[in-house]
Amino acid sequence: MLTSVTNPPVHHIKPPAFVHLFKAAGTSIQIQMRSVLGSDAVPKINDGDTFLPDIAAALDAPETRIISGHYSFARINAAYQAAEKGSPTCFTFIRDPIDRMVSSYNYFRETVGEKWHQQAAEMTLDDFALFLIDNDPRAICNHQCQELSADHTATFAAARANIEAHFAFVGCVEEMEAANRVAQSWLGVSWDGTTRLNVSTHGVTRRSLSSAVRARVAAATAEDQELLAFVRDKGCFVGQAVERAARSA
Repeated sequence: MLTSVTNPPVHHIKPPAFVHLFKAAGTSIQIQMRSVLGSDAVPKINDGDTFLPDIAAALDAPETRIISGHYSFARINAAYQAAEKGSPTCFTFIRDPIDRMVSSYNYFRETVGEKWHQQAAEMTLDDFALFLIDNDPRAICNHQCQELSADHTATFAAARANIEAHFAFVGCVEEMEAANRVAQSWLGVSWDGTTRLNVSTHGVTRRSLSSAVRARVAAATAEDQELLAFVRDKGCFVGQAVERAARSA
């Protein structure tokens, strides 16, 4: 479970933002943060029609400590700017893009009402992977780089430049506890990577992908693969934003 740290050493002058990437353990992270910090302290605000005013209200609420939700950096940055708070300091976790696609298939297959439920329920994993590449490329083709770059540019270079400037840290789902040192000092919390609170149950695995389709997915996610290798090489990427936040606290 997520554990608290007594008297976190950094008090943030504005709440940091957790960028919840789809099917990258974000639900587990959000639920565990709320269990430690309190539900009101970690509002969940997904991108949508009322996103800008909802973010502005959360930023003005004295109980808010972290803002979390499904949004890209470009969108949360625009929301903070609209609220006249300057750019946010963010953190996130990324995931192996092939595992992320497989998890998406399991989720859509069993979740009635979701966008691609019918297709996932009727298709094999191979067919669904190809369907996503052709019909919803933003959901799979270098999605993580796209969401983390400053302007939705889906390249490793763009994502790296932005996380170096605006992210406190970026961890890997596969090595979640590697982020604990910076999370303890910067957020006042730490993770037990063995605890997963999945929205969908475990279904098929990447072993069900044919070699041909796996190659197609790998090619479609080459930039995300490079981002993952970059973060994994460091265990947990720690950005310049940590030092700036500490100095301004």
